[in-house]
Formats: sequence, structure tokens, C-alpha cells
Amino acid sequence: MARVGGRRRGWRNRGGLALLRREGPDGTVRWLARYRDPENPGKVKHETVPAGLTTEEARSKWAAKRAAEIIKRVDDIDHGAPTKKNVRLEDAVARFYEDNATLRRQTLRAYRLGTDAMLRWATEHRLELADNLRGEHLKALRGWLANKPLMRQEAGKARNKAHSPTDRARSPYTVNRELAPIKTCLEHLRQLGLVPMLSRDAILDNLKRVKTPRPVPEYLKPSALVALVEAAKRHDEATFKLTRDEKAEGLSRGGSPRFAPILPYLATVLLTGMRADEACSLKWAAVDLDAEPGGNVTLRPEDVKTKQGRLVDLSVSPLLREMLTAMKVRAGGATLVFGEDFTYAAVETARKRLKKVFGAPPFSWQGLRVTCGTFLANAPGIFGAASAYREARQLGHSVTVAEKHYLGVVHVSPEAKTLESAMTIEKPLRNALAVAVIHAGGQGRPARRNKRV
Repeated sequence: MARVGGRRRGWRNRGGLALLRREGPDGTVRWLARYRDPENPGKVKHETVPAGLTTEEARSKWAAKRAAEIIKRVDDIDHGAPTKKNVRLEDAVARFYEDNATLRRQTLRAYRLGTDAMLRWATEHRLELADNLRGEHLKALRGWLANKPLMRQEAGKARNKAHSPTDRARSPYTVNRELAPIKTCLEHLRQLGLVPMLSRDAILDNLKRVKTPRPVPEYLKPSALVALVEAAKRHDEATFKLTRDEKAEGLSRGGSPRFAPILPYLATVLLTGMRADEACSLKWAAVDLDAEPGGNVTLRPEDVKTKQGRLVDLSVSPLLREMLTAMKVRAGGATLVFGEDFTYAAVETARKRLKKVFGAPPFSWQGLRVTCGTFLANAPGIFGAASAYREARQLGHSVTVAEKHYLGVVHVSPEAKTLESAMTIEKPLRNALAVAVIHAGGQGRPARRNKRV
């Protein structure tokens, strides 16, 4: 038996850790570490030494490191650190979601991706108690996430049922989307004292983000924006061939719109830089068209992802202000600008339809926000020398983000005084909105041009 520390004072001053050799009936040898449990003074605890330590020198180094950890743990407890609570890791994660039940549904869904992966890893490694979660476990968890292969659905199987691993690695962006919520969850549990063996530094050091490439922001160029506007116009002008009501009225051709108009919503996201869900929940009470110099939109903290309210200046786009003015006249007593049916799921379905059916170029709602920020940060005729600062205030992020990702990406003529002219889409957008705004605002069907048979 080898002891780390003195015979009398070693239990306290050197962790009191002793290595014990145990030989089984079949001749196999294993080593145990015996020490006094800092969580329960007076009780002795046994821990299995890692199997890879086959030499005495390696075991001694491990024992010295483990003894130092025990001593530090004793000192931390003496200075008020929380002791172990004997709480299952799954229950601790459930506590995290109970304490954060007011977060937005999309945020909670993103958090689940990471915490569910952590629980699967813990189950595979038989790590049941949150008390036993240590820094080396987090390091192993990060490696497990980073090395997971990309999964592919098997041919001929039901959707989302059978998947098999491929020889391709997952994207680093995917790995980081799982690491971020795990860090958030563990930091919350650390503050509650449910993971006493983890410090803030241990969480940050062992769950570092995977390095990702930083390409130039993929904004939509003017030609792609024109094609997108034309596709949205075709989308909004699409009608049913002939509905039952129209047939009963004796009409030969249908005039009922096939889809809810998407162009006013698209123009709002593009020309304000609002997030997709911010635009979906936009209320007329938040739109002040008479504010100087050209109107503004007030976003409340509860409507914003970052929980920081902001003012969106409409003076950068007179065309958008004209559109909202026309829509408000037709809105009547409606509360939401785009109506109750404009949920995030509905606009996402419309986005996919624009690309698949109406020939729109590849785009996303976040891409339109990036496009708005790119042109605002590089248009000297709109915000002048304060373009980066004003663009950051408009979109609701930091000036550092504006300077790092948007500034200097595109050249905009100093003569462009509005956002639509900076994007060189003023004429096609105005022509398309002249028709689309008639059907927006929550008012009836478009005027029919059919003659009775």
C-alpha cells in the first residue's frame, strides 16, 4: 500500500489518499484510491484508479493530483462551498427548465438540443448524479459531441425514424449549438449548488466553442433582391382557378387569392432589419407613422429576442412608410399589422413556397436582416459617418458586430439617401407593393375582374 501524505497528518494536509492493490481470484490486478470523503467528514471513500495507469510513476502522479483536488475541495467547503446534494443529473436539468419556463418557445427548443445530448452522454457513461460531474467529464463530453458522425435517414424508412451514421463529421456550427445551452444550463445549476464539483472556470475551460470559419456575410445582392420581389409579386397575385362560391355566382374565372400576401411582410423585414418573429408579432400600437423625422416602430423588450427594447427608424425607407400608411387605412380595428394568421410557421412555409414554386432565389428571413444591416452600414448617404453605430441601433446588436461583420462589405453610392435606393430596388418594389398592399392589412378579397357568364 502506498500512501500520499504523512501517517498522522496526511489525511488532512495531503488529502489522506492511499493506493491499495487488489488482486482477484483470476489473477487480475486493480488499484483503489482510499481517502476520507470531504463531503462526509469521518467517512472513508474508495475510488477505482483509471485502468490506463499501469506504472507506479503514473499512479503516483494521478494520486498526487487527486489528493490536491481533495485538499482544495476541503478548503472550498470550509469557505462556504456547497456540499453534494445527491441529485440526479436528469432532475437537475429539469430544475433548470422549471426556473426558465418563461423563455420563448424557440429558445427552449434550442436549449433542449444541447441538454438532451448531455443526458444521452451521461447515460452512456453511467453518470447519474449531478454531484459527480467534474471538469474532466465536461472535456470528454465536448470531445464526444465534436466527434459524433453526421446521421443520415435510411432509404425507404418512415420519416424521422431510422437513421444511420455516415463517414462525414458534423458541422462545427451544429456542435456549438449544442455546447452553448449546455454551458448555460450548467452555470445555472452551479449557482444553485447542484454541481458542487464544477467551478465557473471548469465550465468555460472544458466546454470551449469549436472553431468555425468566418466567411463574409451572405447578403442578397440587388439582382437577387429584384428576383425575390418579382417572385413575391407572383406569389401574391396567384388565384384559385374557380372556387365554389365563384362558381355559384356564375363566374367563369376565379379571382380569390390563393395565398396570404407575403410581399408586405417581406418588405418590412428587408427594410427594417427586424427579426422574423418580431415582424410577425408587430402591432399597430407600436407603429408611429407621425413621429419625426419619418416615423418609427417601438419594439418592447418582451417582443425582442435579447429582451432589450429598441426604436426602429422608418425614415431610412420612405417607401416602407408609405406602405404601412396604406395598410393602416385598410386595417380598421385590427391589432396585428399582418394579421393573426401570420405566425412564424406560416411565413416559413411561404418562404419555402417562394423558392420552390415561384422561382425566388435562395434566401432566409435572417438573410434579409443581414442584407438590411449590410446596406445600412455601408450607405454614407443615409447615416453618414455614424453608419455603424446607427445600423447597430436599428437592428439591435452591438457596434462591434456591425464593424466586424457588415462594415466594408459592399460599396453603396453616396447619392443613395434611402435604403431602397441603396439596394437599387425602389422601382420594382414600388410597382409590386402597389398591388400587394391592396390585399394586406386584414381586409377582404381582391377586386374581381371576371364577368358573369
